[in-house]
Amino acid sequence: MNENKPTAGDGNEGGGMPNIAELLEKEDEDFVSLHELLTAMAEGFHATYQDAARLLLRRLKNTDEDDRPAWCRLDLDHGIVAIGSGQESGPWTCLRQAAANGEPQNDPPPEDFDDDIPF
Repeated sequence: MNENKPTAGDGNEGGGMPNIAELLEKEDEDFVSLHELLTAMAEGFHATYQDAARLLLRRLKNTDEDDRPAWCRLDLDHGIVAIGSGQESGPWTCLRQAAANGEPQNDPPPEDFDDDIPF
């Protein structure tokens, strides 16, 4: 008898193979990217991406450090991983950049850019 049978809620309902996309989504459901948050704020308040970033930056700076949300990154290997929370950390830098300059532009890569991954 196999005691390691899949259980309800593990993405294997119905006895078939687990749905990988559902498993990953469940693991990552508490994560929202800074870009997604600023985009949603801008749309919800009918404002620019830059204004949403300026508002969020001001609110976070005026919030007690213990009450601020945790900065995390979504790591392909490990899921949600906490990262530094100091105001010199990457997320704060990104937020300040968005507040100063607005949404980053997705410029096309240079002509000599080689994105092939050798393996």
